[in-house]
Amino acid sequence: MLRSNSSLLFIVMFLTSCASYDYEVEFKNYSINNSLDEVQADVHFVDTDHILQKHLLQLPGSGIDCKNELGEVVLVEIGRESENKETKGMVQLCGNSDQVNCQPVKFKLKRYTFKCNSSFTDMFHDLHKARKPFLIDFDTRTLQNKL
Repeated sequence: MLRSNSSLLFIVMFLTSCASYDYEVEFKNYSINNSLDEVQADVHFVDTDHILQKHLLQLPGSGIDCKNELGEVVLVEIGRESENKETKGMVQLCGNSDQVNCQPVKFKLKRYTFKCNSSFTDMFHDLHKARKPFLIDFDTRTLQNKL
């Protein structure tokens, strides 16, 4: 009995580790503006079809829900100026903890880690598109002002 339970546990763990995602977003190369109220980053789509990327970038609103352990919320917008330009992400800290009616405030000099989910996933549910949750992780004490 013990042997069959451990085999079953192994199979369940193996299957859950083999999750397949249709798209994944990754933020890199963070920078901050002089007033410390906006962080920008390069956004990379990892193993994501170009047609799906185009649809994701055309969605209205930010489509991303991000919170940290302290309950802080950020407004995140992703965009591309043209086909040949890199995709950029803009992050603003919402002082009122409301992403929809965000009142941007300055970032403090500390490390921020936000767990993010794509709220537009439900739109793709019927198309069986799965997204991978991602982190926005930066330390304002070490960011360079490149904006």
